[in-house]
Amino acid sequence: MTINSRKILKIYRTLEKDQLQFVFDKKIEDTLAIDAWLAKLYKIAEMDTIGDESRKPSGVLALIFGAVTILTTVLSVLKPILFFFPIAFVILFFYFLITYFLLRKIDIGNNMRMFIVPMLEHLQQQGSVSQPFHLRMDFSNPIKKEYLTQTIEEEKEELVNLYKQHWMDGKLVFNDGVKITWEIKDVIKKKESQGIEKAIDEVATGKLEIQHILNMHFSAPKANFIAVNKDMMETDDGNFYIVSIHKKDMSENLDEGMTLQVFLSSVEEGYNFVEPKSS
Repeated sequence: MTINSRKILKIYRTLEKDQLQFVFDKKIEDTLAIDAWLAKLYKIAEMDTIGDESRKPSGVLALIFGAVTILTTVLSVLKPILFFFPIAFVILFFYFLITYFLLRKIDIGNNMRMFIVPMLEHLQQQGSVSQPFHLRMDFSNPIKKEYLTQTIEEEKEELVNLYKQHWMDGKLVFNDGVKITWEIKDVIKKKESQGIEKAIDEVATGKLEIQHILNMHFSAPKANFIAVNKDMMETDDGNFYIVSIHKKDMSENLDEGMTLQVFLSSVEEGYNFVEPKSS
């Protein structure tokens, strides 16, 4: 067992039932205080980081030892004295193959450790949120049949598959009474070649265009804030100023999601529409 495998197993054994359920389902929805959210996600994020570092090398080693097993099997037929070599290499092949698939099974989308956890840490450091808040998140692989919305046939024997994953909803109240609700959707455009040669090239190049779409609704209580713009919209009961903020971010890799700065700048933009009442 490798050092990283032992680290992953050690963390895995400390996870509680609901955390294990999250690891296998890749989905979570709850209303928790910020410290509780971080406590629930920290260990899983650490385990996922180590898993991501180990998964690809395990797959590569499985392929290498698989090829070596075939080679040594042929050699042992020619020279029976070498019969023990295939046995050793087949054990290594199955070890790394099993490790690879186990790491895939517990893999969680990078949005959790690269976006959610840093966002929660930022809010914790700012001390701006005291009340429990609601999050719904889906960290499963977005390129799945259930997320496929459209297939378009283009020129040059290419198919373009469009996937849409509404992977996050959130709702929280800041200590100053400001409420924000938001949703994040990923729209993935994947080009898939139909010809054999182009299909091989497609595997190598990985042609993806990913659009991360954030829709945020910002509500500031009129009891605590005044509008910078007199024509600013209000809620039906007249108790809040409201503004909708829409942002987009792009990437070409599933390992990259929406950047934290896009989210934080959207919150800041909402505050630009109002100013606190003088005490």
